[in-house]
Amino acid sequence: YNSDGSGVIIDLGGDAPPVLVAGNVAYHNGDHCINVLDVAHVWVVNNTCYQNGLDRRQTQTAEITVHRSGATDVHVINNVAYASAGRAPYRLGDGASAAYAGNLQHGGRPSELPESVLADPSQVRTGLPLFVNPPAVDRNTQLPQAGALPPSALGTGLTPRPASPLIDAGIDPHDAQGLTPSLRAGIESGLRRDARGVTRPQGRAWEVGAYEVPDSAPRR
Repeated sequence: YNSDGSGVIIDLGGDAPPVLVAGNVAYHNGDHCINVLDVAHVWVVNNTCYQNGLDRRQTQTAEITVHRSGATDVHVINNVAYASAGRAPYRLGDGASAAYAGNLQHGGRPSELPESVLADPSQVRTGLPLFVNPPAVDRNTQLPQAGALPPSALGTGLTPRPASPLIDAGIDPHDAQGLTPSLRAGIESGLRRDARGVTRPQGRAWEVGAYEVPDSAPRR
């Protein structure tokens, strides 16, 4: 049956307490990777989004979407969004407002973001992420998302190669604009380790996306 199908959705909360969405890996879902819908005070930090939006029945789909007027004080930081054909990496619309820093985009159709954001590579830049072994899916079936690789089998597939532009290219989220001392303390436990449990940051700076490359691994 048709459903939302997003990897992560923060939905219709209005002026809710702050929410942190950090260190997630979402791929080959039917709809968005991360959907911030009509809810304020959301921090979307260091997530990896890969070719979601596979359900052809879904509309206005992007990898990371922030929409409707209740979506204010939203912060999108250090994420990588690799869009499917015909989908956008990032979307901001319907009266929403958000701040962007340290993000990377690739694939799909152009992101639906203000020109001031797209023209500033410190907010969103374009580049091939160079993942180790990204998972494949058969797009010729009626529901391509049904054939997605099980998460238990993903392994290192969406980690960055040594030459990846994701390495040492993020900002320190603790220094992000709008982060109060109380919020900084609140998000600390969610940012301390990456999706595999590796302490972050490693190297010169934070990686973009959910994975940190250990100092012992080859780096660019």
